[in-house]
Amino acid sequence: MFRWFKKHFIPHEGNNHRPHFLHGPNARKIVLAVLALELILFVLPSITFFRGPDFLASVLPSVLNNLTNDKRASAHLNQLTTNLLLEQAAARKASDMASKGYFAHNSPEGVTPWYWLRVSGYLYDTAGENLAVNFTDSKDVTEAWMNSPAHRDNILRQGFTEIGTAAATGYYDGREAIFVVQYYARPSNIISVTNLVSTVIASSTAPATVAVASSTAVLGEVINSLSTSPKRNTDFALLGILGVVVLALVINLITKTREKHPDLITNGLAVIVIIITIYLSNNYLFSTYPTVPLGQALISEITFN
Repeated sequence: MFRWFKKHFIPHEGNNHRPHFLHGPNARKIVLAVLALELILFVLPSITFFRGPDFLASVLPSVLNNLTNDKRASAHLNQLTTNLLLEQAAARKASDMASKGYFAHNSPEGVTPWYWLRVSGYLYDTAGENLAVNFTDSKDVTEAWMNSPAHRDNILRQGFTEIGTAAATGYYDGREAIFVVQYYARPSNIISVTNLVSTVIASSTAPATVAVASSTAVLGEVINSLSTSPKRNTDFALLGILGVVVLALVINLITKTREKHPDLITNGLAVIVIIITIYLSNNYLFSTYPTVPLGQALISEITFN
């Protein structure tokens, strides 16, 4: 390992005082690797195709559910179980906001969040709703909720036992936006019995199936993981590579040799400039993408007798 490091990073007679890491061909390979990482980690997870409703609806809600449960685990609270009816209610609410272009707990017609639970057949003792719009990073949505006392209370409310999340793509303030709805609830005894009966019927009538992991499903999981936080993943990769290039350049500059080989220094500086330019461009794009206030979190305390 040391021999490899010495050959690629430290000028000495064995490499003719020209560390291989800064050679022209290697510098070009580094630039190509940076561009490939930019494409995989930042561009693809951020473009409209992967943020479209068909793809988004299958991955982002599960990511947000996991992030919510991570926050609850850190607070030593029970994990929330995903409920299909809550997901349906969240999907209806998200689609309503996306189709009508509003962002609020109550619709322009005065429809409350709890309407969507009722029409989905979910009966509850207590329920809460968090909303988000114009975010491109799943972790940023959860962190924004956690930084808002009312939304944080919903995520960390001890009485909740189930969760349902959905997202829809529409237009808000004249531009394409992602609307996110996350419901939290504790079902009433009535819904618990109904769910039990439905589960028994479904189990007795559904044909036996064998789950097979397809290449599409695997790709979806990979994109799901990458799209959770494209900016953070890209920043981490870019800064890591930048650190290695700076290290190679500094070692080359401080090591006493007969000749400093300006071409190697130029190669190192060129790679550094390219990485910093990409890093600053990514941050500029995210800083200019508008986010709006999350709104006031709602908690409903309704008991069915």
